[in-house]
Amino acid sequence: MSDANADVTLEAENPQDGNVSEFDIKIRGEWDITTPKKSEVFYNKAFALNRAIISTALAAYMDLGVSVFDPVRCLDGIGSTGIGGLLWKKYFPTGINVTINDTHPKAYEYIKENATQNNLEVTVLNKDTCVLLHEQTFNFISLDCHTEAAFYFDSIFRNLPKFGFLAITTKDDASLHGMSPKALRNYGGFISRTAYSKELAIRLFLAALARAAALHNKDIEVLCSVSWKSSFTVLVMVKRGAKKSLSNIRRLIHCNMCEDRAFYPISNHPIENPSSLLGCGCPARMPGKVAIELGPVWCAEIFNVDFLSLMLSKCKKFPWQHTVEALLQQLLNEARCSSSSCIDTLTDEKVEPPNKKLRLSSDEDTIEQAPTFYFNLHRHSPKGPQLLRVEKAVQCLQKKGFRASRTHFDPEAVRTNASLKDLVEILRENSSIK
Repeated sequence: MSDANADVTLEAENPQDGNVSEFDIKIRGEWDITTPKKSEVFYNKAFALNRAIISTALAAYMDLGVSVFDPVRCLDGIGSTGIGGLLWKKYFPTGINVTINDTHPKAYEYIKENATQNNLEVTVLNKDTCVLLHEQTFNFISLDCHTEAAFYFDSIFRNLPKFGFLAITTKDDASLHGMSPKALRNYGGFISRTAYSKELAIRLFLAALARAAALHNKDIEVLCSVSWKSSFTVLVMVKRGAKKSLSNIRRLIHCNMCEDRAFYPISNHPIENPSSLLGCGCPARMPGKVAIELGPVWCAEIFNVDFLSLMLSKCKKFPWQHTVEALLQQLLNEARCSSSSCIDTLTDEKVEPPNKKLRLSSDEDTIEQAPTFYFNLHRHSPKGPQLLRVEKAVQCLQKKGFRASRTHFDPEAVRTNASLKDLVEILRENSSIK
């Protein structure tokens, strides 16, 4: 990830006493900075980036004009200090109604105090989040989960209307970091620690989210997926019907030796030789079983080019522009994953959003899906004195006609539609190894 992503706009007045300021919102609370999760009022300045991404997404969502409610009904379901909902109300004073909820009484009191201190009118509740989601209908929901997010999935889709928007963040979730029993229990799939584990975790998360939506005959459109530090943030839009999203959930076969991978075909018939799906040949050369089955995971897009373009144009209006602009540009380049050597750069020109039909997926996709997963160059480069830089590797792949880009998941990896065999051959050709 670029250095600009680490440059979080946050002015700490006195973190020891629980007084901080984030994007001109002053908040107060009582938290232990050494063990923050043991505090009822949880706050972590490192995740200001996630909150800025979600606030930018709200601006893009309002611009789409697809909300079934006017004003938009926004919910910060796990408010803690209330910083997320207060940011929305400060920078979108009209067009939205903001509700901030937290289950802890102490957090509830501090949210009310912080709203008064910043002269912002929001509705503050002290209810169980799942109960609130069953009782009331919101069409922009943000949940900042401290651990497992799966607990809220069923409640989220109970009342979320058509074209409703969901932004969900999960932090330090052991289920998504290779803890297989917890992954199976919480998200209904099996994963392991791989060189592409961050994207694998997000795809497992999205598969569980799609199944939860399908229980209520709803579909999800994935707009953006972000991995930042120990957190994952996904932005999805809800549509009617579950047929399409369920067809985007498939199993994955993974080679433990070279980390090649391939999705199983969509079929109810068993595969006689699953290892034949891999292009590496390791199962034939190596003794024993070297391939494992992962998932089921999400196999479709995890980015939406049009929505990211709209977010990039909207972020220029807010004080967190320099915090998220470089990341959004990188996400946009990753979503496009071009076969051209022309690399998009940040400009001050206005990004014109496309028409609404192109902003959401349709039966006939206008943009080819970006390649799934990425390859770490340190893991796959031939052994030798020279290791190609990521930008150089991307250019070499593009010269051969392959789609390639950097990925925000791993600064030492490339996303490409080239096979592992082709990638290794191109790296060997362009290194000093003869």
